[in-house]
Order: sequence, then structure tokens, then C-alpha cells
Amino acid sequence: MPRRRPPAFYWDTSVFILALEGQGNYPAEALVAAAQIVDLAEIRKVTIVTSQIVVTEVLPSRAGEDGVRRLRRWLQWQSLMVLAVDTPVVERAAQLRDKALRLQQKRWLGDLLHVATALTVASDLEAVHSMDADVCQLLKLAGCALPCHAPRPVSPQLLLPSAGEEAAEEAGDG
Repeated sequence: MPRRRPPAFYWDTSVFILALEGQGNYPAEALVAAAQIVDLAEIRKVTIVTSQIVVTEVLPSRAGEDGVRRLRRWLQWQSLMVLAVDTPVVERAAQLRDKALRLQQKRWLGDLLHVATALTVASDLEAVHSMDADVCQLLKLAGCALPCHAPRPVSPQLLLPSAGEEAAEEAGDG
């Protein structure tokens, strides 16, 4: 039976910066994959999930005014889910920070909040995308088995068929 929801990927701020800059010291494969995922999100074939802190972290000085405008446009899409930094997220981030400090690992607050946010919807995610190894390490420290890596091309098998494709499939079943 086909999946009824588009695949979802959690993006931390580093991936938004990658997608918005479209250049820089990033692997070409990650740039291409991020662009593909943005294109698929625009047509609701995938869902991008993130924390509302991305709004404070994508700055005009880094992404440019055009990048900030594009981010604001993307944030209006139904396929881009922006999760609030609420009390459960903050409490989970504090627990994770405490655990890291006991291991003598200092962690940046933004990374902690992204990981805590991703954990709230982990069962709905295919993967966490980040260009920051610390985010992936924190995810493991939290005991989460989700894949965490730079954006990768989305497999066609993960995508929902379009309405026209579904109608053709149903007509072929009869």
C-alpha cells in the first residue's frame, strides 16, 4: 500500500543556508540534493521540518536580502513545517545539554534546540539533514537512530504519486 504522507526531512539552519546561498564550501552533491528537496517541497512531494529558530539564524549578512526573502516565501509553504520552541523542546534541550556537559562536550544552544525539536517528530522523519557534525553527534547522544547527514537526493520510491498518477494506477487496477 502506498504511503499517504510525503516523506519528511528535518533541516537545521546549516541546510537552509546551503540551499539559500547555492554556493560556497559545500559538497556539490549536497547543493544539488538541497535544491531538489526545495523543488519537491514547493510541489508538496516532500515536507521540510525545522525549528522556528531558523528565522533568527538565517541572517541577511550571510544569506543576503534575496536569501531572506526566499526563506520567508518558503516559510509560507504548507510543505515547510516550522515547529515552535516550546517548553517541552527547551526542557529536552536542557537535558541533552546536561548529558553533553557530563561528557565534557560543550554544545551550541542552536544545535541543542534543533535536535530537541527534531526529536519531537522523529517518528515522522526519514532523516535529519545537517551540514554540522555536532548536530548529528547530539542526535546520537540523545539515543536517536535517525539517519543524520548532509542532504542527499530523494529516492523516487519515497515520493507519493501525483493525483494524475494515482488516477492512472486506479484505472489500471480495474
